[in-house]
Amino acid sequence: MIANEQAGVNPYAYADSAEHREGIAAFLAKRPPVF
Repeated sequence: MIANEQAGVNPYAYADSAEHREGIAAFLAKRPPVF
């Protein structure tokens, strides 16, 4: 993961696509991603 000022504040700040955000959300929720 890239360390930056947003880390820990908004985990979605660097995710520039819906698929990327869904992947992160699924990972944080410990569930399979739904693309």
